[in-house]
Amino acid sequence: MNRVVLGLTLLMAACGSDQSPTSPAPEIAQVAGTWNYTARWSRVTGGSCVGDFLMTGVERIDTGSVEVTQVGTSLDATVRGTSPVLQRVPEMACQYLGSVNNASVALTAPACPAFTIPFRCMNGVITEVTLTGGTLNATVKGDVMEGTQAETYNANTAPTTIGGGPFTVTRSFSATRR
Repeated sequence: MNRVVLGLTLLMAACGSDQSPTSPAPEIAQVAGTWNYTARWSRVTGGSCVGDFLMTGVERIDTGSVEVTQVGTSLDATVRGTSPVLQRVPEMACQYLGSVNNASVALTAPACPAFTIPFRCMNGVITEVTLTGGTLNATVKGDVMEGTQAETYNANTAPTTIGGGPFTVTRSFSATRR
């Protein structure tokens, strides 16, 4: 009897378990740190006379930095940059929140500190332009991020706040980790 129990025990051990092997979870991209970026304007939509002016044939390039704090897959990022045509300076930073997976970053600026700049349209009308938020979506390969950045603004004709309406500036975005 002991031999039968021992034989059955050895046979069950040799057969293994009915659990199938699992593959390891993909590694989360590590994006914490400071990144220098270049953003080339690709499209402006809306905004009446402001949008019309901004998409003239002149190539527009913005530069700046992204400071990222990462906890697991959650990201908190501060985007600082210059945009000469919009009179944006690095002190006008936007706070972005989002996530990262093994190969991409998705960030949204739910509340950008609103800044208002005067803007003279080609017809002479003075318009107030206010930044209202943005998104940044990029793929990550080591120390390089590439993707799209979009910022939404509101354009109002001063002093009546009637006029241009919202417009979005979309840029191709490329960043390198410092």
